[in-house]
Amino acid sequence: VMGTLPLNELDQAGLWAENTLKDLSRMFGHSQREAVWRGKLTIHLFADRHEYTEHAMVVESREIPREVQGHQFNMIETTYAAVPKPQEGSPATLKGLLVEQVAVAFLASQGETPGWFNAGVGRLLAARSDPKAEIYREYRHQVREAASDGDPVAALLDDKAGGDPSVLGFGLVDFLVTLRQGEKGLANLAAELRKKTAADKAIQTVYGIDRKALASSWAQWAVKKY
Repeated sequence: VMGTLPLNELDQAGLWAENTLKDLSRMFGHSQREAVWRGKLTIHLFADRHEYTEHAMVVESREIPREVQGHQFNMIETTYAAVPKPQEGSPATLKGLLVEQVAVAFLASQGETPGWFNAGVGRLLAARSDPKAEIYREYRHQVREAASDGDPVAALLDDKAGGDPSVLGFGLVDFLVTLRQGEKGLANLAAELRKKTAADKAIQTVYGIDRKALASSWAQWAVKKY
């Protein structure tokens, strides 16, 4: 863990990351004795957004979109997660953003899964670890609106339906862990998705629920719980 934050904040971030890795290893059946990343995961934390965007420009030769609040990047021998500390008054928190990116980096190391799935798992863990963070209440409100207005599955999986895949992915993962398979179902779903199985078919294989029933049950649950 390195960056431009005070040492005590860097140390605290390291503990958050280690706890997140333990949760992910449990959820996805990964032995903590085995390395997750080639080399190690490096976490870069920045005191402000300008430092964060400058880092991406220098190291990755790219501009970071304004809405992006953190990302992970794979290099030949290592992987890093980069996160800026949110400004005062932001609904997001450093803890939540860090947990999200550690989760995304973990899932990326296991194979190729859709961005909505990776973001959804990351935000699920972040919302659990930092339940008072306003950003996750905002995400749930957006999911509730999508569920109230139409078909949230179409909004997530169909390119023409609109909706933020990262937000809806969080809503879907949040719903799936309430089903009988619980968290274990996510590991099985990830395995199906890595086979390039269409997401709705992968969910049907793992959870035994077809697309129409998924849309209905997820929408009803979101409207009631969110």
